[in-house]
Amino acid sequence: MYRTRLIQLREMLESIPDERINLIHWRSKYSLTDTELFTECNTTACLLGWACAYPPFKAQGLEYKHGVPCYKEHINIAAAKEFFYLTLSEAEELFCPRKGINFLLLSGETAKNYCLKQLDKLLA
Repeated sequence: MYRTRLIQLREMLESIPDERINLIHWRSKYSLTDTELFTECNTTACLLGWACAYPPFKAQGLEYKHGVPCYKEHINIAAAKEFFYLTLSEAEELFCPRKGINFLLLSGETAKNYCLKQLDKLLA
């Protein structure tokens, strides 16, 4: 795994209000630009959607194009897997957590806290 990038991802996540993180959509609007994501109220994104808008990651090639995360020739979860050097299961658990969504519905935990815990597991 690319530890430095995961640490940066965690730091970025800490700065985003809880209510602006979701685990369902890359971004709450298909055509939402990076600038709109940061400046418009009531916009949300999943962790990977936010990562694609984060300037240090954008400078390294991670981007959001045509409604999906992209890195080099990879799209969607494969982009995250390659950019952060994760296994497929690690990338899915962090960025597309099917069981995480069910857990959140039952526990009342925020999506942001769930993502922070998953990052902490990877960084331990």
